[in-house]
Amino acid sequence: MDWKPIFKAAVTAVLAFITMGLIPYLGLFAFNAFETDLAKATLYYGLGGIALISILALAVLSIKYKWAIAYLFEPSLSLFGDTPLEKYITVRRVIHFGILLGLILSYVSIVTQTSFVALPSIEQQVTATGQIILSAEPAASSETLVMVAVISLLVGLSVWFIDKYDLPEIALKLFLFLICVLNAGIWTAFHLARYGASETNLGGTAFFGFFGSLMTVLTGSPLPWYLWHVFLNIFVKMKEIFSSEFAQNVILGIIIFYSIALVIVFIIRQRK
Repeated sequence: MDWKPIFKAAVTAVLAFITMGLIPYLGLFAFNAFETDLAKATLYYGLGGIALISILALAVLSIKYKWAIAYLFEPSLSLFGDTPLEKYITVRRVIHFGILLGLILSYVSIVTQTSFVALPSIEQQVTATGQIILSAEPAASSETLVMVAVISLLVGLSVWFIDKYDLPEIALKLFLFLICVLNAGIWTAFHLARYGASETNLGGTAFFGFFGSLMTVLTGSPLPWYLWHVFLNIFVKMKEIFSSEFAQNVILGIIIFYSIALVIVFIIRQRK
């Protein structure tokens, strides 16, 4: 019996508890923060909890049913699955990829003034640190979990359809790309329901849904999309509180420091 899906889902549940529970708790109470529209926020964050339960259920069902897929880290079901590049998709590389690409895309967003996401509304008396914390969580986690549940169901249906009609392997690649296109619309609709049409550019929102889904199926994991979402929320709020130049400098500083650290670690490992 393959318990890996259960293990991955359990790890996801623990991380979701931290990001959707402990981090917002810190923002609410340590920095005098409180979201204005608490009832509406609770509803949508509750959807994230329902999505997490759905993902856990799919992980359990995947032990017996091939169509049940918890799309948390599935390199074999990525666009690079069944290719020589699949072996290079590891958790460590996916994390590094997600951090660097998320930072770069956030920098582009700040520089070009392109709005990909809307931020939760927060009381004005909240401290700057509290506002930055609550701009990222629990919104990023709950919204990403909803999309992970959607992607998991769509990938599962694709695998079932391909298996039922004995389609060639290339069919999965086509279905994965179509899922990205479909998710652009699903994410936009979800975002509109949460924030309304006036908060952000619909084109940017659709792009966020498409490219976030593309990052997911490229790596077989939603982690890069989640990291991009977190960074976007943090730095957009940082730009609002301080300035665009300040946010840009912080992003560039992190990118440079992180890149140097990766190079140093790589050199050390090569010498061993």
